[in-house]
Amino acid sequence: MVKGRLASFVVLLAVLAVMGLQHWYVVTEGRAFVVALFLLPPFGMLGLGGLFYPPLLISIGKYGKDLPVAVKATGWLLAASGLALGFYLFKYVYAF
Repeated sequence: MVKGRLASFVVLLAVLAVMGLQHWYVVTEGRAFVVALFLLPPFGMLGLGGLFYPPLLISIGKYGKDLPVAVKATGWLLAASGLALGFYLFKYVYAF
């Protein structure tokens, strides 16, 4: 359990750090990396969910095949909410 929470925490911190660098780049250069806006938030949301229940971090990948359907569905919901967060950033915060 501790290794899973640590991995989730590391993923979450890495995503937050890269998103912070992304924000700094947008503010200074006026351009954004669209891949970072739409790919990183779903991983961040899975990392956040993994802090509460560690199997959520791997629930939508090939290692989560044996997990219960409820865990997989929660993982997909977290990933979808991360994608929605990325779209919100793209549309309203950075206003491209």
